[in-house]
Amino acid sequence: MGGQSVSIENQLVASGAHFVCDRIDVEDCSVAHPTIEKCCLCSDVVESKRYVAAFANYVLEHVQLLDKAAVEIYRVLMTSGRFIAFIPNPPAPEFMLVKHTPLWFRRMVTGRNAWHTYYAYKNIAVLTKIFESTGFCLVEKRYWPVVGDYLYKIPFLGILGKSYDKMISIMEAETFMGQVCLIFEK
Repeated sequence: MGGQSVSIENQLVASGAHFVCDRIDVEDCSVAHPTIEKCCLCSDVVESKRYVAAFANYVLEHVQLLDKAAVEIYRVLMTSGRFIAFIPNPPAPEFMLVKHTPLWFRRMVTGRNAWHTYYAYKNIAVLTKIFESTGFCLVEKRYWPVVGDYLYKIPFLGILGKSYDKMISIMEAETFMGQVCLIFEK
């Protein structure tokens, strides 16, 4: 099931962070982890100004009404709270392909559940404007290439993917880099 990865929690713990978190998802996200206090659905009411930080890890591309999501994220964060989002970069070649790949095919290839991808933002600048119009301030933006990560299991294509990633990194061609991290502050 999606939403049950504890990758972010484990990375934060490994970095020495001490925290307690809640998990919110569109489906059951219940998972046992020493840092998780409660798990709930998006439809549950969450009190205003409850959180110091919020994370969205490859979620925003599945949200149709980003302006409403931005308002809710802003509402639940404390003053000076941070929203950290890892997102795909829609113009990157691998995500242009995903955008036009049928959902049933993605499920078959990955062997796990997949969700419809809306890309309610056509690029990172548009997404940034949506969150800034809510009151957020963008404090950091980073891009990474990820083609090689997707193709690593296919020997020849994996090598080509890593070469492609290295080339666009050297060129600093952000438009072609597939992974983006945005950090907003309230």
